[in-house]
Amino acid sequence: MRVFSILAVFATALAVASPTQAQVQGKRVALLTSPIQNPYVGAMNAAFIKVLEPQGIKVTNLTTPYDAAIQSQQVDDAIGQKFDIISIQVTNHIAIIPALERAAKAKVPVVLMIAPLAPGNERLYVSVAGNDQSELGRIAASQIIKALGGKPAKVALIEGTTTQNIVQLRTAAFKQAVAKVPTIQLVAVEAANWRTDLSENVARQLFVRFAPQGGLQGIYAMADNMAFGVIQAAEAAGLAPGKNLVVVSSTCQKEGIQNIRSGKQFSAVDQVPTREGEHAARVVLKVLKGEPVKKAEILPARAVDKSNVEQYAQACSF
Repeated sequence: MRVFSILAVFATALAVASPTQAQVQGKRVALLTSPIQNPYVGAMNAAFIKVLEPQGIKVTNLTTPYDAAIQSQQVDDAIGQKFDIISIQVTNHIAIIPALERAAKAKVPVVLMIAPLAPGNERLYVSVAGNDQSELGRIAASQIIKALGGKPAKVALIEGTTTQNIVQLRTAAFKQAVAKVPTIQLVAVEAANWRTDLSENVARQLFVRFAPQGGLQGIYAMADNMAFGVIQAAEAAGLAPGKNLVVVSSTCQKEGIQNIRSGKQFSAVDQVPTREGEHAARVVLKVLKGEPVKKAEILPARAVDKSNVEQYAQACSF
């Protein structure tokens, strides 16, 4: 009788373990991203995995050092190994197209993380989950415009990795917004590959370059760690960020929280990696369950500045 009781309890537990969970148990997800050594990507991927693995889903995370050829090979490997779905943060939205064509032909669904492909390629993915990258660029522009307050200003933009669609979308939106303000001149656009040290070096060179022209009054660095590098370079050049230099960003990291608190950085944007990872994972889960998803599952975005920085301090300190 005792054996039958144990079996009955076990059977009941399986029944209670939700039909939808049983439906996805054993499914395999290929998570393809840039390096987890990037704090943002590391936090995003960890949050993604944390949502799916308790559902009995196996997540295999493969990364690339922003090398499009490696990522294309990873897509092919995922197809060959018959993964149930690919979730990908695309390194190069043009170079990845042939690999995604092969995934579509093999009927392996794809969920894009963070940013879409170029228009016309919507058939290659089920959904894109993340922030509207153009909106992040517009928010950064509106914040630098607000901080400059109508004063004549030379502004520079320091980008992430230029082959990435997220960078191109943010840059285009930022340029369009500041072009409408006659008092602002966008005098330089340079790349720093999301790195703090490169951002510091680029900023140092820009300060020297524009010193004979009255200097720079504003810099948009695409990530908080990059803005931190800019601030270090500015202080080394004898400038006072927050006083005679406006620095804005469009991510949400601990460096940004610290610098917004101190007044050295005017603003960031609430692109929180854990929220983005969890959001993408929930979209993947829906796809695996056969539930409908939107073509663009967009997270809302808002500026983070001194007025609301404490609301984001914990989420952004990763």
